Order: sequence, then structure tokens, then C-alpha cells
Amino acid sequence: MINRLYIILLFVLINTMCAASGTEKLLERLRRFGQFVPQEKVYVHMDNTCYWLGDTLWFSAYTRQTSNDMPSGISRILYVELFNQDGYLMERQLIEMVNGRGHGNFVLQPSYYYGGYYELRAYTRWQLNWGGFERPHADIASRWFINDEKVAEYFRDYDKLYSRVFPVYDEPREKGELYHEFQPRAMRRYFKDDMDRHDIQLSLYPEGGALVRGVPCRVAFEATRGEGVWEEGVLRIGSETATTVHRGRGVITVCADRDDIEAVFVSAKGDSVKQKLPRPEADGISLSMRYGEGVWKARVEASFGLDLDSMAVSVMHEGLLSHNYRLSGNQTEISIPDSILPAGVNQITVFDVSGVVWADRLFFVTKPDVYRPTLQISGLEEKYAPFDSIMVRIQAVDSIPNARLSVVVRDVRHADNIYDNGNILTEMLLASEIKGFVPDPGWYFEADDEPHHAALDLLMMTQGWRRFRWRDMAVSGEWDIVHPAEQCQILFGRVTNPVGLDENDFELARDNSLGDGTLKSEVCVHSELISMLNVEMAKAEDMTSEKGRFRLTIPRFYGKGVFFLSAVDTSTWKSREQYPWIEVEPDEDDGHFSKMRHNIRFGYHDARDLRVCLDFPYPRFVKRYNHYQTHLMPRSANADNTLFAEPDVHNMREVEIRARHNGKRRFSDAAAVFSIDAYEAYNQAYDAGFIWFTQNGINQFELKSSSSGPAPYAYARMLVGDMGLERPYSYSFQPGKKSKPIKDSRIHTRYGANVFDWMTKDAVPEDSLYSLKYLESTSSLKDLTPREIREYSHLYSIDRFVVYTDYMPRLAGDKRYQGENLPDVDIVMYPYYDGAHRVTYRDRRLILPGLSIAADFYHPNYSERPLPSVKDYRRTLYWNPDLHLDEHGAATITLFNNSSETSVAVSVNGMDDNGRLLYAK
Repeated sequence: MINRLYIILLFVLINTMCAASGTEKLLERLRRFGQFVPQEKVYVHMDNTCYWLGDTLWFSAYTRQTSNDMPSGISRILYVELFNQDGYLMERQLIEMVNGRGHGNFVLQPSYYYGGYYELRAYTRWQLNWGGFERPHADIASRWFINDEKVAEYFRDYDKLYSRVFPVYDEPREKGELYHEFQPRAMRRYFKDDMDRHDIQLSLYPEGGALVRGVPCRVAFEATRGEGVWEEGVLRIGSETATTVHRGRGVITVCADRDDIEAVFVSAKGDSVKQKLPRPEADGISLSMRYGEGVWKARVEASFGLDLDSMAVSVMHEGLLSHNYRLSGNQTEISIPDSILPAGVNQITVFDVSGVVWADRLFFVTKPDVYRPTLQISGLEEKYAPFDSIMVRIQAVDSIPNARLSVVVRDVRHADNIYDNGNILTEMLLASEIKGFVPDPGWYFEADDEPHHAALDLLMMTQGWRRFRWRDMAVSGEWDIVHPAEQCQILFGRVTNPVGLDENDFELARDNSLGDGTLKSEVCVHSELISMLNVEMAKAEDMTSEKGRFRLTIPRFYGKGVFFLSAVDTSTWKSREQYPWIEVEPDEDDGHFSKMRHNIRFGYHDARDLRVCLDFPYPRFVKRYNHYQTHLMPRSANADNTLFAEPDVHNMREVEIRARHNGKRRFSDAAAVFSIDAYEAYNQAYDAGFIWFTQNGINQFELKSSSSGPAPYAYARMLVGDMGLERPYSYSFQPGKKSKPIKDSRIHTRYGANVFDWMTKDAVPEDSLYSLKYLESTSSLKDLTPREIREYSHLYSIDRFVVYTDYMPRLAGDKRYQGENLPDVDIVMYPYYDGAHRVTYRDRRLILPGLSIAADFYHPNYSERPLPSVKDYRRTLYWNPDLHLDEHGAATITLFNNSSETSVAVSVNGMDDNGRLLYAK
């Protein structure tokens, strides 16, 4: 009997030791992952809160490394993108980051932009290793791509990228007349109804991630209307009730003893909505966090029959393991003083020896330093006369020497009080850890009291997303590096052999032996980068690909460069024979390809069967706006010189949107969405992996009719970007047979009339094609003769595509895009105005963006007063993206007012070499 007892005890001891060993291995990998595979956080400081068409947007960017909270040295390139309200990309810049800092500017050109709420988005390529997922899409969409990998790349989306939304108003009617109004583009579609957009939406979030049967669990809830409007009210579950605490959020305690528990929310206006709670787990862990008297208490309770002995708890901050605890028995309470926790978002996780996460929760730790600004601003006066001298003194609170800041002084008369008003502290400490948009994040740091703590905790509890996914970090094989840390631009690509594909046989096009880029033999890839003036920018390079895949490191260059790519299968070469690289002048046809009307920039004569495509990393999709991104917030009468606005003072400027609402209008072609160079459009679609372009190449740029056919349809798919669940457009596919458009297809490709046909050459200005006079409407289209159709069927005669549509990418997949509300898309091909032909190439020719060169901000000197007739309409009076504090941590700047009586506001952000966040209230 005694021996048997010893055996049982020994067995229990061995199991306990094995469990401890298993959890220690997971914790060690978690620790090492956070140290050696850090993430980056991004903040962008902009010079103003709103803009007018014709303005210049100035910005300064910061990147921070999570492993040490220092300026990031991981990436030296930051991608900064500007999208319009509908979700179309207007411009992308590559910003050079040195010691976690960089700056640039966008010019909001009236001829290409239209008013609305714009989005500035910024990310490093290294960031794209996290938060990615494949967007839902119709099955038929995948048949347009060369392989499944290209499908996944095309539909890759991201949960969290840095984003800032701000209004851009219509161009002033007269210079200096700044009206806060904009008119949406004329082709905007207005739906017949709002499809219940204003019903209350109730979201329920069990604390720790799941309800456990028979165990009391807290459930956070959030009530909103429309696009996220906070709804206050009362939640009832059985006999329990709870009132919203802040911004439509609250918490209630539930003991889930059955599967069909229902929650009822009643708003303050009397509207109600019902929502079933998630199904409780029979075997699970309940995790509850409470804060009081400087201590966080975590209560971990297992369901009946589940043992905690094989489980442990980890606490992380920004991906770094800070503490861990062993569990035992059926119930454990852990006390964690906030004095040993870093300020900001912390993450507590309950896991077992197998790496399974049983419960997980975010909680926010506040510190006195969080509420104390690190910079002070002095010297401002209440009002300034026209052309007055303005002096501003900036002083670091703790005399931080030699720190570098971005500083803006602006005229506040036309500034907007937007909800998207975070600074470097709120972004790095809070908003970067939260999925989606956090309106007015500075409110959470206005006071160190219970209401603000409770609101912060509710914000943490209603986040189902994790910036740092525990399993990715702790469990081997869960995560791989896909994107490199770029010190200079890096391109990935592949070589395909698409010869012999039938344009109507889409199944054959996706056959692995022909179309997926996996080649049996290695091929030689040749690259060459030259300037726009045909000056060599980088030495031509030959490299051997591995199974058709290659990686190219592009030397640092500025502006734009012409990039050539070609490939040849060297396995067919005979020994002792010379295979020189040929180069032909752009205006000289090569004999083998004269029928294809293509010139060879460089290449081998036997390389014509191989195609090279690049895998660009750019995220393709945009998010739908939250209500608080497109509405102004109440402003305080004395809040212009402060970081945070008082929430109870209403002095809101109205924005006039000059357009009708509701009711579907007929399709209008009064204004284009965008225009794009035809060669660039081809390159984008080719690199995206669309079958038509991969199999036929440039030489068969056939567009067989004005309203249908696979090529224009694929272009519309690619350029407009609509491939959502609702499948607004479809083609019927039958292998070996011609593809037919469905009856209700609303994609059309049209021929733009050549202005050369309208008037004599002498009467046509050289830039007439780009004038809005000819690009405003598709009404100028005409019937074409067979000869003209042949001209339009080749890329060399097409100058630009102009896209007209009422489709909005921000509404991709919206249930309103169906039936009679299907969007219309017209892609108009414009030839060269004088009948000229472009030079095209057998091999790939791309315009490659390099690092952007920021313009210099102009600071006028009015030390000697100008004449009264001088007019200065600047709203940004001073902008310096790189102001250096002296050895005492101070700086004084002097500037001059514009030509009106003005009040000014100062915005300062920065980060010193040790990573300390610098900001002022």
C-alpha cells in the first residue's frame, strides 16, 4: 500500500515537473521573441487639422521600437499614403527615416483632388509581418489570378496601420475666402435607403475571452448606431442590469448556466435591441481583473473538473515578458502592484503546457508621469496684429538636452476641432495597441481619477484584437517573417513562363506547370535602374533566381527611376558559346519582334518566353470611416492652445456638404475618379497576377469591344478594386469557350475621342489631353472605324486610362451594393492627342519610386513692415520638422503673422535619443 502511494506521488511529481518544464520553454521563447523580434510603432505629426485644395500638407514621422522603447533602427523606409474620402489612393511617398525620424509633404492639387475627408496612412514594411489576414471574397474572384498565392496577396488586408483622417475643403472661391464646405464628386451614388444603418448595434465581450459554464464572468458591452455613434442606455441580462459608463460602454456580471442567454439593451431614447451571449464553455478558464489601492488583482478560476496545475500566467508589455506566475488547484488570485508594471497597455495570458491560450486580457497601467507633459510652451499672446512678430519659447520640463522636435504654429481661426487629435504620447502608449479608431484619445489622460481609469479599462475589455499575439510569439511554427526590415528598398519577384496558354482556357492558365511561377530550372534575372534622364543610377545586375523567385536590393536613390527587368533560361545555353547581352536604342525595332511593335531596351534574343513580375508589399484595401472621423467635436473657447479639448463646451464649426442625400440617381460622368498612365496600369495589373496580362504579355493588349471582353473587365477589377463578397460583376467561365458577361454587368470600357480628330494640329495645345475640358465627361466618346479600333488594341497608341465610377472602395462588400444599386464603372482609353505612339518594351519597364525629397517651408520675414497691399493667407505660420533644443533643453523661435488679426496655436511633438516622448499640453 505504501509503495503504491509512493508511485502515485512520484507520478504526480513527474507530471508537475514536466508541466513546469513545458511552460518554462514557452515562457523562454516568449521572452526571447519579444527581445529579438520587436515590432515598430508609427506616429505622424501634421501641420494642421484641416486643409483646402491647393494647400500643402506638411508632416513629420516617428518610428519607435517595442523591445527598448527607443527610436527604431529596424526600418529606414516609411511608406506614407494619401487616400481620398472614397478610398482611392492619391499619392504614395517613401520617406527616409534616420534614427526613427523623417519628414515630407503632399501638395493637394485641385486638378487631381476633390473635397472630402482624406486619410493619411503610414507603415513600415516590417510592420506588415503582423496583423495580416485574407479578406473574404467571392470564389469566382480567384479564377482571375495566375495562382492561389497571388489571390492571397491581392486580398491581403491588415487590422492595424497608422491612420489619420482630416477634412479637405473645396478650393477657395477667391483667394483668402476659406469656406468650410466641400461637394462630393458628381458621380457619388445615393442609396434608396440606409439599409438599417441607424439601428443599434450591441457587441458583447466576455472578460478573458470566453464565458465558462457555472462560473461568474464579467461581460463588457458596447452600444453604437450607424458608423459607430456611441449610444448610452441600460443592459439587462435576466435579473441583472448595468448602465453604460462611458462612450456607450459598460460591464455586467453573468453566471452562464445555459446556452441561450439573451441580453437586452435599451437606449436612453427608448430604442431596444436583443443579442444572445456567446455559448459558454463547458471546460474553460474565467479571468477577472480588478484594480484598487495601487494593486491589480487577477482572479483565475477553472470550470469543474479542469485542473490549473499544468497552467501558468504571463504578463507582457509591448511584447516583452515582464512577469510570470504558476497556477495550481481550481482557483488562484494573483496580486500585481502597479509599481512593478510599465505604464501603458499590458497583456495578461493564461496558458497551458501545450501552448493553448485559455484566457487573455488587456489592462492599462497609469503612472503620474503619463499626466505630466514633458514640454512647456510660453511667450504667446492672445491676439496678433497683421504681420506681427511672434516669439515662442519651448522648454523641456526635465531639461532634456539636444532633443529634436517637430513644431508647428498655426492660425486657429480656420482650424477644425477633430476627434482624430492624438499626439505622440496617446499614439505610442494607447491608440497603437487598439484596433480601429480611438476618438479623442487625449481624454483618457486628462485626469488621474476613477472615471478615467474605469473608461480606460472598458476600452481594454472591448478589444478583441491583440497587437502582440501570444501564440505567434511563444509557440514555434506559428509565425514566420514574410517582409524584410528595409534599410533600403527591397523587391521580391518571380519569373513565369506563360507561353501556350489559351486566352479562353482559364483552367489551363492556373495549371501549376505553366502559370504559377515555379520553374524547374534556375533562370538569370537582369535588372537595371536609370534616372528619368537616362543616367545610370545603379550598376546593372545579373542574378540567378531560385525556382523562378528572386530578391533585389535597390540602392538608395531619390525621386523616380526607370527600372528594367528581364529573364532568360540559361539551362538551354550550350557550353563554349557566347551569349552577349543586347541593348537596342528605344526607337529601333528588333527583327524578331517587329510584328509585335515592341522595342528591346535590353535582353537576350531567346528570353522572349519568360515574364518577370514583382510582388509589391503595398496594402491594397482601406477601412470604412468611423462616425467620429467624419464629424467635428465640440470645442472649448479657450482650448486652441491646449492639447485636449474640454468635452462639455459646445462651440462647433459646421461643415457644409453641398450634395443631396438618399435616393439613387442615374449614373453621371461629370467628373473622373482618377486617371492613370496606360503603361503604369498595365504594370499594376500584371504584377497583381491577373491571368489575362500574364498569359498574353504586352504585345496582345487586345480590347475587342467597347463594352465587354476579358481584358477591360480585368482592368476594371484591378483599378477599381471591387472584388467583394457581393460580387457586383461576374463573368461566366467555361474552359475552352468564350467567356460571357452576365446580364447585369455594369463594367464598360470605352474609347476616348482623339482631340486630333476634332481640330487641326496647330489649334491643339500640347497639354490639351490633360485639360479637364476633355477629361470631364465620357459624352465625347464616338463610334470608331475598324482602323481606329486596331489603333486602340495596342498599348503603344494609348496614353491614359480615365476611370469614371460611383463605386467607393471604402464600401467594399457592403450589402447595399446589390440589385439596382450595383455601381457603374467606365474605363475610358485616351490615345495620344497627336496620334503619336509610345515606346514599349518586350521586357518589363517600370517607373520605380525612390525616396521622397521634402520641400522647404517658406518663412517670410516681415521685420520691415510691407505695404498694406501685401496679402499673406498662410494658415500654417511656422513649420519646422527638425527643431533642436539646446544644451539646456530649450529653444526660442521667431516668426511673423499673416496679413490678418490672428490667434495662434502651437503643436509640438518629439522623441529624444533615449526614446522619451516629448509633447506639450
